[in-house]
Amino acid sequence: KSIRGEPWTERIDLQFAVWPDTLESEEQQRLGAMREGIEQLGAHEYEIIRLRFYFGLTFREISEKLDVPISTLKSREDAAIKKIRKHLRKKGF
Repeated sequence: KSIRGEPWTERIDLQFAVWPDTLESEEQQRLGAMREGIEQLGAHEYEIIRLRFYFGLTFREISEKLDVPISTLKSREDAAIKKIRKHLRKKGF
């Protein structure tokens, strides 16, 4: 999929870091549920979450990279976060 001719980057493995063995079981479950929720996002939402939280880009940087208005990025991020929260609630977190 693409935005204005620029191809979306491939999905990355959502294990942002190796999960330490020292994490409590509940925390591991919560992180797993978070990863599941992110993986279920649509391509546009996923890309924004990936660029914002994995790479730490600002809305301005993402807007320039994808040629998408900042207001659109903010509303897509908001929708993505709501979907992730809904998934977490469904999983009991």
